[in-house]
Amino acid sequence: MLTKERRKELIMSIVLKSVIVAGGFVGVLLSFLMTEIGANNEALYYTVQSNIWIWCVMVVFLALDCVAMRKGQEVVPQWLRTVKFVCTVAITLTGFVYNFVLFPASLGSANPTNPLAADSFFVHIFVPVLSIADFIRFDYRLKVNRRTAFYGLITPLYYLPFSLIAAELGANFKGSRFPYFFLNHEKLSWFGFNGMPGVFYWLFIVLGIVLGIAYILLACQKKRQKSEKIKEFKCFRENYQFNCKKLTKKGEAIYLGKVCVEDKEGNKTFETDSFINTGYGSKNSISRVLSNLYPHSFKFRGKRVASIEGVLQGIKYKDKKLQNEILKYSGLDAYHTRACNSQDFWGSDGLLYWQGKPMKRDSQVYQKFLDELYICASACPVYKKALLSTGDKYLLHHIGNEDVTQTVLTRYEYELRMAALREFLRKEEN
Repeated sequence: MLTKERRKELIMSIVLKSVIVAGGFVGVLLSFLMTEIGANNEALYYTVQSNIWIWCVMVVFLALDCVAMRKGQEVVPQWLRTVKFVCTVAITLTGFVYNFVLFPASLGSANPTNPLAADSFFVHIFVPVLSIADFIRFDYRLKVNRRTAFYGLITPLYYLPFSLIAAELGANFKGSRFPYFFLNHEKLSWFGFNGMPGVFYWLFIVLGIVLGIAYILLACQKKRQKSEKIKEFKCFRENYQFNCKKLTKKGEAIYLGKVCVEDKEGNKTFETDSFINTGYGSKNSISRVLSNLYPHSFKFRGKRVASIEGVLQGIKYKDKKLQNEILKYSGLDAYHTRACNSQDFWGSDGLLYWQGKPMKRDSQVYQKFLDELYICASACPVYKKALLSTGDKYLLHHIGNEDVTQTVLTRYEYELRMAALREFLRKEEN
């Protein structure tokens, strides 16, 4: 079932895609009707072709968004998201080349192009800008791998031989055999430098621009994806049905149900058939790897941190330089940095800090901070794999403090997030 927030997002997506479809239709139609070339050759331009491609894709996605709203579930396959990425790169290239190469180059001619003319505005500015916005805002569900950026090269690599074949067949582009000046090998030659690079070098320039566009789009998409994942996990965690199991003391021993978790000599039970007790001192691999102290390196709010514990200790300090140093620690070294805090205990005013900005320990802002922290940690493959391998066992941290004025992470806050994050990641995998 789609969440309320996802339905709102789909409505926004439908509205934006409808605007793009309408603008794309007008732009292509005007290109055929308002230019001196005539309708026969307009379809040979990369500009028009890329607008047609993105128009077709937007129509398909618009229909699928409506189906998703009706069925209450996601219906877009990953391969189609990849096709949309390829077409978005193509239309972005159209906008970039026109506004930063062709238009400036035309200013020195007798008839410079006008980017605000109706037949130019829609295909060179309106559709490209809105298509970029649509991709960044709504395509965070695209699964990216190392090859994804290179898929963006498909359309320009197709268009080079296409344009050369069209030239040989006698196509006419405003008095030239070539649609764009940088493809005119008769004037520029293939490898020459007669005032301008040859076509061969222009090819590499354009492909470099395409790869740059692809990587920038994917970087924006990744940032958006992370932001949405944090919001989704926060919502998931708030609605997650969690029962924190009660620990009991019998003398100096601690029990979870009938199982002794820690005896009077301090010997601990780290794993049974029903639970895993996380702890850095454990000889059980899963228990140790899931400890906050374990050296999982990951990016958190623009910082490369060495462990979850490093962050939890670092937020006790207002001084950014000191905090940034503590973020580099893991293991017991991270835990013992609390010694720096002994003379200025954070609990006296209930304030914690991230890069100098305060947040109250008992606020929803801080709870969201914790959600973000654990989501970012799950980006570490080892941490994620270990968490998912625990099955349905209860994830316990029996030494966790339960007093929010004495700890930055209570036993309940930790165990809730571990259980919710495991289930959240399972759903994501499926």
